[in-house]
Amino acid sequence: MQTTRLYARCSRNKSAQLQIQETAFMLLALAFLFALMFIFYSNFQVKQLYSEKNRLQAEKAVTLLQKIETMPEFSCLKGNCIDFDKIISIRNVSGYDALWKGLSSIRIVTIYPNRSIITVYDKGRKDITYSGYVPLCKTQYKEGYIWQDCDLAKLLVSIEEAKAT
Repeated sequence: MQTTRLYARCSRNKSAQLQIQETAFMLLALAFLFALMFIFYSNFQVKQLYSEKNRLQAEKAVTLLQKIETMPEFSCLKGNCIDFDKIISIRNVSGYDALWKGLSSIRIVTIYPNRSIITVYDKGRKDITYSGYVPLCKTQYKEGYIWQDCDLAKLLVSIEEAKAT
């Protein structure tokens, strides 16, 4: 009779231990599932952040395309054009580095009548490029007359593309 009680007590202990093990494995599986969900969610959020950064950089580049033509450092004396002499003199000035932050390069390509490339700023990277057409004018002085000799040019602004590593 004592053996049957002992046997009953042991079988209850074994079933209790089995239930505890099942519960522990379920909690472990649940924690693993939540960890996987967190990893996928954080990866999704990081991709969203990089795409938003790229969108903002593109917006900055387009805005800068519009602003460069009207900035006093680049604009001509009369009209909406870019002054060739100012571009040549300002392209090596490091004081504009804060304005160029996030940009890879700024180039002006004259299209007509002669083709030439003027690099205003260059980091050495080739990333996403946005462009707009502008007149590139050079002020001429001859026999007391002043006029502007203008070429058709393309203003190229390249932004740094943010990539998830």
